[in-house]
Amino acid sequence: MTTAGDMVYGAAEGTGGGCFDGSFAADPMTGVERWRDLCLGATQSVAVVGGVVYKGSHAHDCGRSVGGFPEVKSVRTGASWHLLALNVSDGAIRAWTPNTNGLPLGPRVLATDGAQLFVGGDFTTVNGRPQQGLTRFAAAPDATVPTRPAAPVASSVQAGRVTVSWTASTDLDDETLRYRVYRDGGRTPVAELSAASRPWVRPVLSFDDVSQAPGSTHTYRVDAVANGNASVKSVASAAVTVASGDLSYADTVRAHRPAFYWRLGETSGGSAADASGQGRTGNYVGTLTRGLEGAIPGDGDTAVQVAGGGFVTAAANLVNPQSFSIEAWVRTTTTTGGKIVGFGNSQNGNSSSYDRHVYMTNAGELVFGVYYPSQTQIVRSAAGFNDGRWHHVVATMGGNGMALYVDGAAVGTNPTTFAQRYTGYWRAGGDSLGGWPSAPTRSYFTGALDEVAMYPTVLSPTQVASHHDNALTN
Repeated sequence: MTTAGDMVYGAAEGTGGGCFDGSFAADPMTGVERWRDLCLGATQSVAVVGGVVYKGSHAHDCGRSVGGFPEVKSVRTGASWHLLALNVSDGAIRAWTPNTNGLPLGPRVLATDGAQLFVGGDFTTVNGRPQQGLTRFAAAPDATVPTRPAAPVASSVQAGRVTVSWTASTDLDDETLRYRVYRDGGRTPVAELSAASRPWVRPVLSFDDVSQAPGSTHTYRVDAVANGNASVKSVASAAVTVASGDLSYADTVRAHRPAFYWRLGETSGGSAADASGQGRTGNYVGTLTRGLEGAIPGDGDTAVQVAGGGFVTAAANLVNPQSFSIEAWVRTTTTTGGKIVGFGNSQNGNSSSYDRHVYMTNAGELVFGVYYPSQTQIVRSAAGFNDGRWHHVVATMGGNGMALYVDGAAVGTNPTTFAQRYTGYWRAGGDSLGGWPSAPTRSYFTGALDEVAMYPTVLSPTQVASHHDNALTN
């Protein structure tokens, strides 16, 4: 325990289920707790420097803490975050993420002279560099450099427009970074934008270049800057040719690199072909009617009608997708609702774990939901989409949070950046919905489905709009 001002700050170390592993702040005169940090992974020590609480621990699951992260043991080498910073006012996790290794715990004691943070423990590296047993962090200068951005992805699906997308970088002690976009190896940025990120929350960013002539070819690079410290520029994107006209709907989808793309145009057989070229086929299950007129005007590809429990399910499972976009076209007049698309742990039966889904309520509202950390998180549309017309539905989740789009336009967002952790199957047409807000009478949908696609990244608003618009001008 340590004191600062009129507060006492404590570190807790426990073993086994039900223990308290985090830290807390309390008034020593009244015993009233100000806040409690519920991270899992024993906390060995705390220190307060410059109005910030620093903790040494092996935190591996801070899903119940503001600004925190879900269980990381199975997804990140080194597993735990051994050093974290918290707000003195409310215990929220701040954007300060240096790290040590642990043999096995890492930091065991923190101390301060009022200006610096000293850390001692059973570690041999700090931020990946050799440093055994003792280290210190000074207040200034800020010499950390953001990580190098990955090569951006450039696509052009509408006349005169190039969309450049990339995943945000991170910095050890800066949350908001500035990004500079360069065209064709130039030294002067053609665009600049800023965005917040942390190692566990990295949004997908994008820039629309509308200044280049149709038919011209270009490449793009990106760097990240924090407090005047610039990363190395990314590798250049693959060359992109500026479109002279709007692409067909199918080519627009493929240009944005889906993980699978089920056009649902088969007239027989049990398999839904994957038009993305990735080989991730689907299986037709139950009662379906094939050969309906499709959603895309002028395209001869057909749609399917699901009813009475029929659906399409992925032939192979997927482990814990946390960044994705899921897309479908839907037409119905049902007043009993149902799940349109979603992720569940059962391939063919009713799932016991199920989220990352879009369902329709009895009133024709569209609801996008994930389950995290122990509750439903949703975005919902207005009612009335059971009007017998085709509607384009896209739901995205990742470092950008959650977003729901209907007919090319955003209808709502939610800041949640994680979903329930499990291995499952993407399905279209129905699955369990018990316990979800405004759950419809039926969990299996009755209506027409077409053009189902899933992307392993977050589509930008411009990309979503291009899908809808290019379908109408197909």
